[in-house]
Formats: sequence, structure tokens, C-alpha cells
Amino acid sequence: MLELESEINEEVLQSSIDTMLLPYLPHCRYLKSASIHYSEGKLSSSGRFEIPESCYIKSTGHFNATEFIFCFNQLGYVMFGEGIEKGLMPEIGLKSREDFQNIQLKDCYIAQMKEIKFKRPINPRSFTGDLRIANHKRMGNVFYSIDAEFRDALGGSAKGNVLISVLR
Repeated sequence: MLELESEINEEVLQSSIDTMLLPYLPHCRYLKSASIHYSEGKLSSSGRFEIPESCYIKSTGHFNATEFIFCFNQLGYVMFGEGIEKGLMPEIGLKSREDFQNIQLKDCYIAQMKEIKFKRPINPRSFTGDLRIANHKRMGNVFYSIDAEFRDALGGSAKGNVLISVLR
């Protein structure tokens, strides 16, 4: 467990990513690599994604709203799993990645999506994304306001804010 004053910037092991994405069917696992960052009391994560073929619809040729949610969830699950494992999220009351796995589907949900904007189409074949916990508060459940941004090498971009609730 890290001291909360520590700073980190490290790659997430592929085995940890694979573990956190177990709820997804293999052809729906779009997150290929991830890193976790912690600085000045803020937790964030970055990821590299590939969507060779949509798992639910014929190709639209661009990253769309449903894929925004899929990718947000996948990188978010990894960020939460790593953050809990490293002791960076004490407010949630969990001690390990395995503890989080036990609740990730039944006790975590999107409470609100705000200001999701697609500025330019993103190539779904290769793009990156970043999540940053803007703040959290406990009101029975623990709520996390998370800023999300996805982009590709050609200037495609989408961003927004998602409010996550973790039942506690």
C-alpha cells in the first residue's frame, strides 16, 4: 500500500487488465494497455484502445457513444482496481483488486453522464483515452465525478464527465 502523499506513474500489468476485463466477452475487450497516475491527491488513468470490429453493430467507421461507454467502463474498472489495490481510494472501504472484482458489476453503476461531446470523429481502430477522478463524495454511496477524454492520432476527439456511484 502506498502512502497517500506518494506520486505514481506506472504501467498496469497485462494480467491485471485481463482480470478486470473478465466480465466482458473476449471480442468486446477494447482496452489493450493502461497506466495509472497519482499526483497531488488525484487518481487518473490512461489507456490504449483498439476496436477492430464492434461487438454489437455493423461498423459505423467511427467511435460512437456506445463505445465511449464501453471504453470508459473498461479503463475505469482498471483504474479502480489498481487504485484500490494501491490504497489510493480509502473512501470506498475495499482493500484489494479482488474485493473490487466482487462488486464491480453489481455495486458500481453510471449515475449520470454530463456534457459528452464528440468534437471530431475518432478512428476506432487505434485511439487513446484518459480518465481523471475530479472529485468524490459520500452520500450513503460513494460518488465519483470522472472526466473522460478519448482521441486518435488524426485529431479525432470526444470528452465528457461521468458520475459513478459505488454502493456501500
